[in-house]
Amino acid sequence: MKLYLITDDPDTYVGLRMTGIDGTVLHDEAELAPALAAALADPTIAVLLISECLAQRAQTQLLPYKMSLAAPLLLELPDPHRSEPMKQQPA
Repeated sequence: MKLYLITDDPDTYVGLRMTGIDGTVLHDEAELAPALAAALADPTIAVLLISECLAQRAQTQLLPYKMSLAAPLLLELPDPHRSEPMKQQPA
């Protein structure tokens, strides 16, 4: 079982590729559906990582998969270049 990344950020792809996680970089939203279908059809993928910004833009495409699939697990990765600061948890 392996992890796989779908992102629109080349920096995230390079960083995770250095750790051995394969993936793909999307250049526009039209590429999401084929990339998602290919990843979901691969039985060796246990965890599918998707960049947060991309997941927010494609929420209607991802929601049915999140609600119905047992595998792979879909996880959103925080974007390194996000415009809003992360919320601090109370101590």
